[in-house]
Amino acid sequence: MRKETLRHIAGAVALVCLSGVSTVDAASVQTASPSARPAITPALQDDDEIVFEPVEKNAEYYLGRRGALQEKLNRLDAKLGDDALKSAERAKLVAEITELHRAIALADDVDFSERWRSLENYSTNALVSRDVAGLESVKKELEAKEDWKERDRLRLVHLVKTFLLKAKIAKEIDEKDVEKLDALLPELAQIAIDDGELNDALVYKNVASYVDPIVRFDARLGAKAKLTLRRGFYLSKRRSFDKALNVEYTPKIETVSLGGPGIFSYDKSLLDVPQYETIPFYRKRIAALQALLASVPENSENETAQKLRADVRKAIMDGYEYAPLAVDLIPFPGGAISSSEDPKTILRASCKRLAAAGETERLERLAENENLRGVVLGYLPQASATTASSKNDESKKIVARDEMIKRALENPDNVEVAAEIADFFKPLQAAANTDEKKAELDAVKKQFRDAFKNAESPAKRRLAYLEALQ
Repeated sequence: MRKETLRHIAGAVALVCLSGVSTVDAASVQTASPSARPAITPALQDDDEIVFEPVEKNAEYYLGRRGALQEKLNRLDAKLGDDALKSAERAKLVAEITELHRAIALADDVDFSERWRSLENYSTNALVSRDVAGLESVKKELEAKEDWKERDRLRLVHLVKTFLLKAKIAKEIDEKDVEKLDALLPELAQIAIDDGELNDALVYKNVASYVDPIVRFDARLGAKAKLTLRRGFYLSKRRSFDKALNVEYTPKIETVSLGGPGIFSYDKSLLDVPQYETIPFYRKRIAALQALLASVPENSENETAQKLRADVRKAIMDGYEYAPLAVDLIPFPGGAISSSEDPKTILRASCKRLAAAGETERLERLAENENLRGVVLGYLPQASATTASSKNDESKKIVARDEMIKRALENPDNVEVAAEIADFFKPLQAAANTDEKKAELDAVKKQFRDAFKNAESPAKRRLAYLEALQ
């Protein structure tokens, strides 16, 4: 009995000693430097339960936990082989590792390189799972980290934005939603602009990854995506001429009957005029469209011919509207442009054509651009007058006339005013093909002359003697 008692006492003493050693070891771990400390999370065995505590922890906890889970994932993949992607257990592991990437990226006690790697890993997994909401949430949390270094924070936010845009694009492609995908394209231009502000050049280095998925899904939308992203680079501090942004325009020959003998063939692709192309492209496309228009019977009663003429006219107007916004007219940061053309000459030529056609809405859209507004506003009254004349709307004619006079009196550049007045009266002069219309035109000219003669400025009074008003 006494021997049994002594054995119990010896065992208790040994247990106490062992506990003391464990306490000392734990203390030494806590006082070690972060880089020297071993992971506090033990390696997980294959049958260990995965329990992740979603509370505020330090980087050591997250890194240790992630390392243990990654080892378990590697063992599981080796065991499952080709069936790994079908495993629910694997999906659960990947989901928790992804959350740990996120926790590490947002922890305050992580160095920048580890934060970047973790954020990139999280974003990659979120892209694969199309977790748009998760990426949006991380972006907002990063933007709220006001105590971090500003430059580092901007770089991290941009990193997430690149994955977020890709995830949005992938999601709409998965759902085959062409309309929503089209609505995302302006974000391509913005991501390129943002990319130019930072040294990482994430978009610049991997242009194809943004546009190729769209090209594979829908060729027409893919071409638009390429042009939109290219325009973003033109607006950026870092321009890209990556071959992935090149667009090939394949002819699409259409054969129709226009009511006469034989059949009529034309290139239907000409009718789709893209935005954000170059001036040489628009000049060539407009010329081809005008040649096509000339070949379609003008006064035919055939509905196909009438519709084709209307479609060609619309495409020509598209060309004139888009030309002033051509990418090669966008200035470099220093002010120079790629094109040898004068942007203001291009703009005036387009405005004249649009105004003569009464294209008020197109001019209004151009006027939304602050850099073009000053010139465009001078042609809006002419467009209104053209429309009013075609519809014989007297009230709108008066409004257009008053707008033009007001514009002429307020614009300090009298050379520009003279050109605008000449352009204003050209279509009215051409339309004055009866004595009644000629008399009406003379009355309008007199109203202009009277308005200028009564002006306070001598320079404005001289406008009454412009040749266009005689």
